[in-house]
Amino acid sequence: MINADMLVSDIMNTWPPTVQVFLRYRMLCIGCELSEFDTLNEVIENYDLDSETFLQELNDLIDKDTDI
Repeated sequence: MINADMLVSDIMNTWPPTVQVFLRYRMLCIGCELSEFDTLNEVIENYDLDSETFLQELNDLIDKDTDI
């Protein structure tokens, strides 16, 4: 399960399908050097996103991916 304290790079490396959520929100995290240092919470704040909604989308995606 993904939580807001995780590093963005760890999330994308552990669950590659999550990249599509970052892209859907037009986030520049993919390939960004700061993704290795920024927590998901910091990125959510920087992009002024709803934390609960964004986390839910990520977790729904990884839940769906592991069901396959």
